[in-house]
Amino acid sequence: MFKKLLLISIAASGLCMATADAAPASILRLYLPRLALAGEDGERLTEFKLTQACGEFWGLTGIPKDWSVEIISPSSGTAVLHASAGHGASSLFDVRAWNGVVRIAGAHASCKDLSVVLVTETGDRRKEYQLSGRELQLRK
Repeated sequence: MFKKLLLISIAASGLCMATADAAPASILRLYLPRLALAGEDGERLTEFKLTQACGEFWGLTGIPKDWSVEIISPSSGTAVLHASAGHGASSLFDVRAWNGVVRIAGAHASCKDLSVVLVTETGDRRKEYQLSGRELQLRK
């Protein structure tokens, strides 16, 4: 009898652990709109900052080479992802290099409670582009 109870409790705890680690049903990727940088002036993306409150960051796929990423997920429900190029050579001429990289779980495709700040540089000039949730897309 004791052995049966022990086996049942081990099996049940293993099942609970398996469901706790399971991927959520809804994981969406973030897509940015086309943004024409002044390539002839050498304008390049050097920083990317995403603020969102409609899900949780679930993963990153294909981070651009030599970029660092920091995720701050406070208990308030609003999370921030900040990414930056390691140096000038790793900055990007096309912001779409970040398309599909950020995965968000528990969000709906119609979520607009997110925003992105893109920072670009051209030698001596720094510029910020503010994108609202209406300009961003979440999709599979």
